[in-house]
Amino acid sequence: MKRYILITGILTVCAWLLNSCQEDLGAGTDNDKGVLTIQLNSMAATRADGPIAGIEDLNENLLKQADVFFFDENGGSQLYYEEKVSVENNTLLLMLPAEVEGKNCKIGIIANYGGFSKTDVEGKSWAELQKLQITTAFKNNDTKEEQFVMQGISDKAYPLASGTTVGPIELKRVAAKISLYPQIPEEIIRDGLEIDGVTYKPLLGRMSVSMQNVVKKASVDGITYAPGSDDFTTAQRTYKRGGDHTGDSDAYSHLPLYTYPNDWTTGKEEQESYLRLCIPWTYTRNGVTSATDYFYRVAIGGDNKIKSNAFYRITVNVSILGSVDPDNLTPVEGKFLIKDWTTQKIDADMNRYEYLVLETNSVTLNNEDEATIYLATSSAASAKVVKVSYPDYSRVNSTVTTITNPSQLTDYEVDVFGQTLVFKHEVDPEAFTPQTIEIEVTNEDGKKETLMIVQYPPIYIVAENNQANGGNNRFVYGVKKNGAEVYDDRNSSLGGVYSYNYSTGSNSNPNQYTIYISALDVNDKYLIGDPRQESPTKLSNLNNKNGGLQSYMPTQDDNGNTNLVIAPAFKIASSWGMTTGGSYTQMQRRCASYQENGYPAGRWRLPTESEIEYIVKLSDQRKIPELFDGEYFAASGRVYKTSTSGGSFSKNPDKNSEHAVRCVYDVWYWGNDKIPNPNVFTWGDTDPIRPSN
Repeated sequence: MKRYILITGILTVCAWLLNSCQEDLGAGTDNDKGVLTIQLNSMAATRADGPIAGIEDLNENLLKQADVFFFDENGGSQLYYEEKVSVENNTLLLMLPAEVEGKNCKIGIIANYGGFSKTDVEGKSWAELQKLQITTAFKNNDTKEEQFVMQGISDKAYPLASGTTVGPIELKRVAAKISLYPQIPEEIIRDGLEIDGVTYKPLLGRMSVSMQNVVKKASVDGITYAPGSDDFTTAQRTYKRGGDHTGDSDAYSHLPLYTYPNDWTTGKEEQESYLRLCIPWTYTRNGVTSATDYFYRVAIGGDNKIKSNAFYRITVNVSILGSVDPDNLTPVEGKFLIKDWTTQKIDADMNRYEYLVLETNSVTLNNEDEATIYLATSSAASAKVVKVSYPDYSRVNSTVTTITNPSQLTDYEVDVFGQTLVFKHEVDPEAFTPQTIEIEVTNEDGKKETLMIVQYPPIYIVAENNQANGGNNRFVYGVKKNGAEVYDDRNSSLGGVYSYNYSTGSNSNPNQYTIYISALDVNDKYLIGDPRQESPTKLSNLNNKNGGLQSYMPTQDDNGNTNLVIAPAFKIASSWGMTTGGSYTQMQRRCASYQENGYPAGRWRLPTESEIEYIVKLSDQRKIPELFDGEYFAASGRVYKTSTSGGSFSKNPDKNSEHAVRCVYDVWYWGNDKIPNPNVFTWGDTDPIRPSN
């Protein structure tokens, strides 16, 4: 007759990480003949302070299916294996195989995991099975888990015969469980938290918590496998009033978070699992009520580990504002008492922590005199300017000026008013270079942060030196060889290609200067705008190089308002672009086919008269070295002539005579991105760009 094994699962309401809370169930009765009864219990803790139960409503005790393994009495050799046995009413029914009948066997169980094939597990010892890897996509919302992987093996070998009862076999969950209970003093909930005359009140119904670095992969034993960078994810929960999720009586609770074990001891700090608590606080300023999310960082494992089948119950007392930056959290640095899944609370009282967090550590001021930065601090904070630096482009070899003497920094004001830092410095419109201001922020607890402010004047210059590679990345219609003459498709000269080292005048500057203009003096005659033609053109006789020029927008050449226009951001060619003279038409084509330092052909153009004047003005003020030495075409056709008494434009356009040119590049339109290979001639007037090889 057929013999069966009846495995009955009796899940006593005990703790996660349990090991001895059950009574001995004794031997079977006469009604048990023909079956083998194996009892399964969730594993109980032996701590004197008692365990905490797995919650039925959250499926923490649920058994749905199991892989059952029979081993020799030492647990080494696998004698028989049955996979994916369904569990109904905590009962497993198996045909008793001849391989184990009458033998003393240890019995191992892996429950609620259907990811193993027979090839994965058959013939393996229990120690080998413990090293197998499991993966679970834990829920990332307010949805309870369907089941939890559990595993365990009998503590001794049992004779397998008809009518025998064995066990209990204690099962341990592989995952860990985390719950966070924020507690805000009653007086703050009732009256609010006052900071600098502003009252903040928490919106408890909108609190949420997320777990960073949830581990989704583990070994069956919860120990052997070390998670890698692809094994981490995040999970978020929202709070609800009452303890319906956990059976706890706290006012607000969330559906528990679950993770597989993690270890972020030395060298693995980036893998640390921690909680990010979000509490919205309302406040009223100038009669307007607003709400801002404030964030707090709560540690989980006091020993830099999260262990299998452990319950981390954390209580956080919050009586301060957190950080407004979710990526720069107000930290929790309290003492943690981690116990196996018990009712022991882990207190993390934020009132005890020392912290200083800035809303941001980097601020950019564009023609602005003042900046306001919010901060969160555990004690009174103060700030001071410790360094100011700015570039000096007055010489070909630029330098950086650095000021650290406090007596020279008195024009830079910085003050802290409670949770607000205010910086003030009047923009110098004649500075022409951005200033970098370094501010040191400290509080009475000894915490320190650095705030960097970059202040841009209305007009400023940025230089890029192209000395080393200009001979390779400068082209005129595909030609870069020094000393060569370049010709268009009809053999009309586009000028020469030379090294600036051969210059006998002042035109020997390998720097590319970019001029940014956001505002002009009210008395200036200049206009900020786009000086280019509205309709693109191909410019004839530039068709033989890789398809030729296709969609070029040259500078307008009328003598009206265009002469007064300066582009809001433009780059000036370095002395690598020096040339012999040519007609207006040929110099226009030269600029259209010019390329330097990764800024491709098809984008450079003739400068307006005002752009030339402004560049000369910067040189006269010794903000940049002299760039014009000779006679240069403007887009109007008039010629700018330098002289010892100062430069000037010719009275009338002179497009048929031969003069030099210094091309400009519209950074405001094309941006500052370079082409992938600056040493290859490339048309950049279309998208996609068209390199020559």
